[in-house]
Amino acid sequence: MRISRLFSTIRARITGLFTILFLACMLLVYVIISSMVGQFLVDQRIVAQSQQVESFAATMGRTVFDRDAGAMYDAAVSQGKKMSGRVLILDTAGTVLADGFSELNGRVLQYQEVQQVVSGQATASYGFHRISPKEESFFASSTWAVYYTAQVVNESTPVGVVLVSVSIQDVRDSLMTSMLKIGLAGVAVVTLLILCCVMISRWISRPIVSMTDILEKMSRGRFDLRVQVPSSREIANMATTINMMSQKLEDLDKTRSDFVANASHELKTPLSSIKILAESLLYQDHVPEETYKEFLGDINQQIDRMVALLNDLLVISQTEQPEYQLNRASVDLDGLIGRVITVLTPFAEESDIQLTGEKSGVTAYCDANLMQTAVENLVNNGIKYTPQGGSVTVSARAGSDGVEIVVRDTGIGIPEKDQIHIFDRFYRVDKARARQTGGTGLGLSIVDTIVKLHEGKVTVESQEGKGSTFIIWIPGRREGL
Repeated sequence: MRISRLFSTIRARITGLFTILFLACMLLVYVIISSMVGQFLVDQRIVAQSQQVESFAATMGRTVFDRDAGAMYDAAVSQGKKMSGRVLILDTAGTVLADGFSELNGRVLQYQEVQQVVSGQATASYGFHRISPKEESFFASSTWAVYYTAQVVNESTPVGVVLVSVSIQDVRDSLMTSMLKIGLAGVAVVTLLILCCVMISRWISRPIVSMTDILEKMSRGRFDLRVQVPSSREIANMATTINMMSQKLEDLDKTRSDFVANASHELKTPLSSIKILAESLLYQDHVPEETYKEFLGDINQQIDRMVALLNDLLVISQTEQPEYQLNRASVDLDGLIGRVITVLTPFAEESDIQLTGEKSGVTAYCDANLMQTAVENLVNNGIKYTPQGGSVTVSARAGSDGVEIVVRDTGIGIPEKDQIHIFDRFYRVDKARARQTGGTGLGLSIVDTIVKLHEGKVTVESQEGKGSTFIIWIPGRREGL
């Protein structure tokens, strides 16, 4: 658990990974170098001392043949001093004839190196021995030694064997000293590399840590923050994506705030009117019946306005749910337009506006109920903003890649500066007129939402004083749908 916590950050993981790699590489280099250096030093020593032993054996042929004990002893002592070792002269049976230390005279030695020369398998040999002071040995302390043997020949006839025992502990000690220095240097290098790795990992992880900090603050509602885009392409792409997400969240949060504020205002206005009218009736004595009816009619009108607003909010809420599914089918647009005309004709006649629908024989693949709501909102909007004696016409037409529903009116038109905002929620070109006509400011926003659900678009063409034309375009039926 503690190890997992220790390596829970990217910086720690990068540092740990590179540290392990550095240590493994340094250990491998250390082993290889120690092996190569040790082998070189030992080989160098063995070659030199083997030549010395063979040269000494070549000079001892006549002396060994004559069994001159004094001469053999003096030669063993002299050669031992030269080689810093111990020299023994043996006969062809392995029996010691002369010992430079005068301890093993007359003993038979069974060392492998001796037997190889005695048996004629080799004229010279050597071997490594780990010597303990408790064992029969040529040294008084524990050490590593090399036993060299060479054949002694007199007139082409083997007459004995020379055995030289030389300590090689100095080579081992020298190697250990060298490797200790190399090891210390390696530790210093690894430490330096780890420090560099920590700095590099910090440099690599800094933008990630910064992005994490920004994301944590964004989770607490700070959508105005932005990540500084680094030079690294991969991390730069991540930072750019986070900034785009932050911008969208900020826009969404602003839209939400504006929506709540506008919805509260739109509900507050009719509620305030209802409260004033109700208090007037409640606290005034002897109110005429006509005034009662007038006030109650105004209250009823304000209630209708709130119901319309709540219905529009419900439509927006339902259609913006991610899991919302369209109930698509082939819809006869003549029938859909006819139903819209039937519903809104009484409202148009009240304002002395001619409402007509043109036959087209066009069908569309859409959600009939939602599309009827969209068309009703456009026609209702046209009626509200068309003066008496004007007209509103609804038609449909087919194209090569989809279907268009056109709502054209002869109303007051929309200023060009307002046309890009008319599909925003609660946006009104003429706020006073909108409230007089009972508009909620959500009708065109609902149209835009419904059309986008159908993967289509809604556009407007308008001039002030000449009317407006709204065009809904939705794609034709695709294979697999």
